[in-house]
Amino acid sequence: MEVISNGWIKLHREILDHWVYDDPEKLKIWITLLSKASHKKRKVPINYQVIDIKPGELIFGTIKFAEAIGVSRDKLYKTVKMFEKDGMIEYDTTTYKNKFSIIRVLNWEKYQNQKGKCPTYQEGEVFDQTGSIRGSEGGSKEDKSRADGEHTESKTNKNVKNVKKVKNNSSSENDSDSQSGGDEFSITKKENGRYDYPEEFERIYNLYPTQRGTKKAHWRKWAATRRKGVPQEDLIESVKNYAAECKKTGTEEQFIKLFRTFFGQDEHWRQFLGKNAGPVGEEKEKDRLNAAKKRLEERAAKYE
Repeated sequence: MEVISNGWIKLHREILDHWVYDDPEKLKIWITLLSKASHKKRKVPINYQVIDIKPGELIFGTIKFAEAIGVSRDKLYKTVKMFEKDGMIEYDTTTYKNKFSIIRVLNWEKYQNQKGKCPTYQEGEVFDQTGSIRGSEGGSKEDKSRADGEHTESKTNKNVKNVKKVKNNSSSENDSDSQSGGDEFSITKKENGRYDYPEEFERIYNLYPTQRGTKKAHWRKWAATRRKGVPQEDLIESVKNYAAECKKTGTEEQFIKLFRTFFGQDEHWRQFLGKNAGPVGEEKEKDRLNAAKKRLEERAAKYE
């Protein structure tokens, strides 16, 4: 597995509400995939063949990848297939005739665009162990010490401001969750520490085909959707259609989208509205499941 020791990736706070966050090993695999994905177009030579790699793609082999991060090949493969079924990646095992695979991280540009730039420093400047910047040559020890002190003080003040900002944001979010004087979609915190949820949420939550994950995180996504003006009837219809589809196709519970994912930023619920889904949506889902089944069969055939 290729080692990428420099650069950085963006990690959206939304991951805290994602099912992958609930399992340390799955989270480790996901973050490693993000870290190993290419951030730009490039050509990679493999076995006398030049492979075009696009942003968000990486060359993937289960043996080396599993050894590098210390997980079993079986768990790695099953986790990657979960990522694929949940629409997080595309797992291409056929383009290069099973010699190796290509993983494409979906929505790469959406979360890893290059608008935000990593801080840059002058050539010859390096970080010491305290996080201060120092020059590799030139200047007296006294000057360097003074410069280091000023930089450290500035860095410390900036970090304190950032910590205060995070605390304020966290406090505001918690207050908005538990306030009793909010809108009809708000929740209230009882004396025993539990929450009273709106009846509308309880109804749709109980209709959903799985209750995996934290209830409060699920509520946040539902409330955000309702506050956009989306009718509850549409959400219930999409949940019923999705539940029926899962039952019809025999989808295992571990592969059913989490409630918070279904109503999350990508709005998966829309494709299960009767007016938008219909036969076309069913056929698309059927084709996707058949393709996944075929890939699994081809994979299994290699080890027979």
